[in-house]
Amino acid sequence: MQNNYTNDLLELKGENIKITNVYKEGKIRHIYLELEKAEHICPHCGTKTSRVHDYRERIIKHQCSIGYHDIIHYRRRRYICPLFI
Repeated sequence: MQNNYTNDLLELKGENIKITNVYKEGKIRHIYLELEKAEHICPHCGTKTSRVHDYRERIIKHQCSIGYHDIIHYRRRRYICPLFI
């Protein structure tokens, strides 16, 4: 329930969002999140894959809420095409 409340507070959509860490640094709140692992369709060959190639962090500045400036650290996943394995 707390995770859904946090998603509503940040106006994030999706049930598969996982918040891994939150800490405050003065008036800045850092929120670390990632999506749960799932199968995706490869845009190159059209087959389903869940093999992860690597992870990248994307920093998103979110609107100010309750006196804090939010910075979201999104750990995005890059999948690999099954034909190139």
